[in-house]
Amino acid sequence: FCNDSILDCASGCCAGHACVDNAICLAYSGVDEGPFIESLSPNAGAEGNIITIYGSNFGDLPGRVYFEDFDGNGIVANLDISLLNPSCSSLWTEQEILVEVPLGVKDNNAKVWIVTNESEESNAKFYDDSVGPLPGICLADPNHGAFGEQVVLHGIKFSAGDKASFGGIVDHNTNIVSDLKAITKVPNVSPDETGVWLKTVASLLSNALPFTVDAVAGGDPVIHEVSPNLGPKGQYLTVSGANFGNTQGQLNFINIDSTPGDFDFPPQCSDSYWQDDSIVVKVPNIPDDAYKIQVKRNIDGKESNLYDFTVELGTPGPGLCALQPDNGPANGLFGVSLYGDNFGADLDQVFFFDSKLAGINFWEDNHISARTPNGAVTGPVVVKQSGQTSNALNFAVGSCSIDGDCSAGDECCTQDTGNYCALAGSCPGSNACTYTWTVTTAAAPFALQEDYLCENNLQSPSPWPDAVRGEESRDAYLDTNIVGLFTRDAEDADFSTDNIKVSLCNVGGEFNNMSCGADLAGTVSIINHNSDNEGFVFNPEFDLDPNTWYRVELDIFHSEIGGDVWDGNNFSWSDGTSGKWHFRTQDALCEVSDIQVTPNMSPAADVYVGHTRDFYATPIGDNCNMCGSEYNWDLWDLPDGHDAGKADIVYQNILNTNISQARLKGLQVTENDPANPVVELLAGLDGFHDQVKPKIKDAILDVIDYGPDCTESCMNALVWATFNTDINPATLDRSYLQIYECTDESCTSLAGGNLTTHLTLSDPQTVIAHHANFDIDTHYKVFVKEDGIKNILGYGLANDYTWDFATSDGLECQADRV
Repeated sequence: FCNDSILDCASGCCAGHACVDNAICLAYSGVDEGPFIESLSPNAGAEGNIITIYGSNFGDLPGRVYFEDFDGNGIVANLDISLLNPSCSSLWTEQEILVEVPLGVKDNNAKVWIVTNESEESNAKFYDDSVGPLPGICLADPNHGAFGEQVVLHGIKFSAGDKASFGGIVDHNTNIVSDLKAITKVPNVSPDETGVWLKTVASLLSNALPFTVDAVAGGDPVIHEVSPNLGPKGQYLTVSGANFGNTQGQLNFINIDSTPGDFDFPPQCSDSYWQDDSIVVKVPNIPDDAYKIQVKRNIDGKESNLYDFTVELGTPGPGLCALQPDNGPANGLFGVSLYGDNFGADLDQVFFFDSKLAGINFWEDNHISARTPNGAVTGPVVVKQSGQTSNALNFAVGSCSIDGDCSAGDECCTQDTGNYCALAGSCPGSNACTYTWTVTTAAAPFALQEDYLCENNLQSPSPWPDAVRGEESRDAYLDTNIVGLFTRDAEDADFSTDNIKVSLCNVGGEFNNMSCGADLAGTVSIINHNSDNEGFVFNPEFDLDPNTWYRVELDIFHSEIGGDVWDGNNFSWSDGTSGKWHFRTQDALCEVSDIQVTPNMSPAADVYVGHTRDFYATPIGDNCNMCGSEYNWDLWDLPDGHDAGKADIVYQNILNTNISQARLKGLQVTENDPANPVVELLAGLDGFHDQVKPKIKDAILDVIDYGPDCTESCMNALVWATFNTDINPATLDRSYLQIYECTDESCTSLAGGNLTTHLTLSDPQTVIAHHANFDIDTHYKVFVKEDGIKNILGYGLANDYTWDFATSDGLECQADRV
């Protein structure tokens, strides 16, 4: 959730009710580059600890680091680490900052942000000060080294039993000299840029400092791990290590005889199963017994160490041979394809490192499309199916901004959901003119949103359904409201007590569905009306009973556009569990710990000139429940004097109400002003504040992009036009976007009739003109007619819009990638 310009998404960017790559927010703000916090290391501890802030564009000169206090203000943190350990000095670079956690930090989730020397403010990350004192490293001397070389660590709060960890590989012989100094040696770790930190006897981690593991000159191949280390014939294994070479050599299972591993994989894995630091292999058809695995390098025949493996009886479980891509941001939206075998036909689970559950787009036996979970970190990814866990493949969390951020031979691929590194020349991109084509997709699935955290939006469903995604829901406040948000605009008539029912069930213990009785009386209201974040709020007539289970039942809902149906009687949650919704109360009333304004980000929050949009301020408890009492809210305000005359608050409901509402009317276009493209709307309640920054947009319809626009288009290229505002689907008539064949290259005259067969929307602002295949080497003219196609506000084009294009020598478009 975006709050006072401090962005709380893992990526630092909340757009259109979702966490997306930070570049999108930078694009909206008109800033090409700005300070961005990627992570806090660690993000929990206590006041007086040292943490490392990682990110980008911090600048070469020190600025300031702020921690949120109990009043929501910023405390300036100490950057002079030499005051804590004289062997250390301050560290402020473009990508790393060392800082001491100050006194007076807000309990639990305190925001942390930076302001650069150039007065640019970053996004925020959260720090939990309830964990307690932890060791902190302020210097690794040297900051690189090969296997077996000595490294001295300087810092604070070192304790006996702490062990140095290099990228997760522990040196068990770490010598803690004092509470300020430790001596360690680089363990047998693959050469790479990684980090070094201390791990306590309680398995808690210090901050991490960058460390480069150097390659040992002339290093032989070495196996560090085999995952899993036992399995049946056909089971996928990941052999991790170093110096295997980048061309396939030999991997043998050695008992009395030597048997080569099985490398028969799906074609998508052909370029990825053998890499210098990892090999994916299948257990060959050999007897059940104990074996040694050994790698033989292709280039020189050098052999690795032997590693134990046991072949057992059974059926192979899920197996992974490729992640595409194998790096990118962890923002809940970035897509990753998982290839392999035995994933099964039924949806199950994909986990990123540290048991972070991924969202699933689709699931097939040898291909899964997943989304990186918010808060995931670099580490192994596994597939779970029917209780069996696959081999692990590594996914690197991060987002490049330029090619230089990637390894040699790779380039930075950019897309709306996040950037990633890939082999140079392999990034998806716009097709050359000869292959102009368009893929149309269905709208986002119409469904109930699932968002356990209330950082980016309201919690939905709320209170959270007990046990879904492994999260208990047994602390609902007695005056909580029941909330559900949909992924798209729903029909208003569906938001009623006939469709949304809450019933009283058993007291204490576990939920008993047979105990549920009559439906509670209450009122249903619509929140985020006419948006793709629309939902309902059910406010019970009386407070709920303490320590009591309640069941929520939803019926049939219809999307406003497209006629899609969501059946609340027959659905499953994203973790595969049956779509049952029940929760238990505690014994206290809700105390407001924050407020949230929705809709909260362009384009959902934008307002057209001469029109209005409703905004809602909602009281939130510390468990993300919506508090259900009635409050006297502060007046909504446009606090920035520069916004005078640009927008006006024409209605607000603030007295004795649960949810405060404001209606903002657009008066003057701001979206084209690079200095001030938005207005600021502020809500407040008892010292809590939140704001939204909508753009004021021109309501007049205009064409802003179109295609094809070249002289070598293919025969089956779709003709399309993108407009500046959302289109009314009811105005899509073939006579309003016409295609004609020209009699000559300059299109001075036309031949035949309109070739458009029908029009469709590929997104709310892009119209596709369908047609039969074009002729070869022929010129065509497109007409978008005046006052034909209209936007949702009823405006059409002021004049005809036209363009020409020509076809090539008869090729049809072939999809290279999607």
